[in-house]
Amino acid sequence: MQEKSSLQDEYIRFLIASIEARKEIELAADQVNIYNQKNQQIKSQIFYMQQEIKELENEIRIKKRYSESTNNYSTIASSLCGDLRAIQSLEQSLSLKKLSSKDLELESSPIFYEPEEFEEIEFKMFSNFLIIGANSEKIEPNISLNPEILYSFPDKNKLPDDAINLIKSLSFPLGLYAHGLKVNESITSQIFEVFYSSHFRDGNSFIFCIKPTSHEKEYDFQDMVNYDKSLLYCCCVVFDDLSSNTFFNTHFIIPKCYCLISYFPCFELHFEILYRLLGLRRTKIVVNEDFLAEAPYMDAEKFFQGEEIGLIEFYYEYDAENSSKPTEVQIILQSVENIDYTFPMDFYFLDKSWLCPIVFSLLNLNDFYYILCALLLEKSIVFVSKNLDAISSCVLGFQSFVMPLLCQCEIIPVASLSQLTSLKYNQKLLAGYPGEFSSSLQSKLSSDVFVKLDECGNKTKLVLNANNKGLFKCINLTYNVIEKIKDYYKLFNERIVYIPDDLQIEAGRKIIEEIQKFIKWVIDEIVGLTDTSKHYDLDEILSNINENTSSCNHEFLGSVASTSAFRLYYHEL
Repeated sequence: MQEKSSLQDEYIRFLIASIEARKEIELAADQVNIYNQKNQQIKSQIFYMQQEIKELENEIRIKKRYSESTNNYSTIASSLCGDLRAIQSLEQSLSLKKLSSKDLELESSPIFYEPEEFEEIEFKMFSNFLIIGANSEKIEPNISLNPEILYSFPDKNKLPDDAINLIKSLSFPLGLYAHGLKVNESITSQIFEVFYSSHFRDGNSFIFCIKPTSHEKEYDFQDMVNYDKSLLYCCCVVFDDLSSNTFFNTHFIIPKCYCLISYFPCFELHFEILYRLLGLRRTKIVVNEDFLAEAPYMDAEKFFQGEEIGLIEFYYEYDAENSSKPTEVQIILQSVENIDYTFPMDFYFLDKSWLCPIVFSLLNLNDFYYILCALLLEKSIVFVSKNLDAISSCVLGFQSFVMPLLCQCEIIPVASLSQLTSLKYNQKLLAGYPGEFSSSLQSKLSSDVFVKLDECGNKTKLVLNANNKGLFKCINLTYNVIEKIKDYYKLFNERIVYIPDDLQIEAGRKIIEEIQKFIKWVIDEIVGLTDTSKHYDLDEILSNINENTSSCNHEFLGSVASTSAFRLYYHEL
């Protein structure tokens, strides 16, 4: 009891000291706050004025087209020439006018307007946002706790129970554990570390996938991964929080997870939203002593409110102009830095800006090239690490590298052992296992390649099935992609790269472009020798490869041509 009393006394002293410190900070920051508020108001006014200008320009353009269309119609009607081509041109003009404006309806020519052809398709940046953690009344230290959904947005998008259970388990694949405040360390510093920490990418962010439970219409833009909406991405940030168990009358440090679920693979923007939400949470605690005192006792729904709700609602309701490619997202925030994100012109790069830096920094160049070639040949590959960001980035990164070939392996960025062992025999895998590599793991999975990402140094991290050691010989191709990217790749050698600098960003883009050229060369070497108007005939394709390409390319190109991914690509030509 004395120990608990001393802990409580120290916590109360910390709160009093914190309140006094907050008052001093607030006094010192008054002028800064006034300036920031004015600055934010000006930015907001500029943003809305820009929106109004765009709307006015669009309205002028529509009225101009309407005027031209009406004049054309009058001229044609008065001439009575019966020129069919002119009438068809008029119909197209009036129909396009209808497509351009929902508000303007040409009552005199209803026959030209067919609303079913111009039905709007709703574009959503994400489908669900969840806060996942442990029930504060059920927390006990140093035992595995059951994750629960503490908050869900929006209410109308209810996920099936099977999906919810999978999401809860994969949000904490290494287990959910609480631990009490350490009595031999300053209570104040421990609380400060929990509540006042900044949040950015440092291994605490990762992505896992679930299969959709309903069929969704594909995206109109097919130059990006997952355009067919075959996967739902769960973007997660795990952070420490302080929770109080009233039964034990004590405080615990316990992880929580913010999880944003989306078909759209713009990971960089999704995680920027999650980090801003955590920044708003931190700011709320810093400037409000009531929140500081009550935070350990508040449930997630009461805590997640105000500007946080505004941000997640704005992002959910973002209008991408009826499913056309989004170009930018601007979100003005009062308490933290604004969000101003510009999408790449080519959506081939959309997911890679998030995934590639860590992939390039984890693997030496020879291992990287071997894994890329192994995936093109549909070999099973399992990445192993306790770093969830590392395994999920590698799985999704390599899936993306082989585009436009659609990887036919089972894609599981973060997988439990039970998931992996329950797959059908000989099911091809591209998966991440959160744990340590062992001979036991190797014996339980029939993977062709294991990648031990936690191995230190620049030596190989590959563990190969005996049947795949000969692959090194067949990937010595006339197209030497290693030579083309080696100088850029060196910039990622020194340490694991979560946040690339400007040089690494440019180098990463060059590497991606060269990989894209390499994949195109592989496909062109096979397709260019084949009459694609004919039915897929593997024997004919292999014969053409042997007759018309360099002998050192025969085995590799022939093996690629035999894969289900290439067969699917061939049929869609």
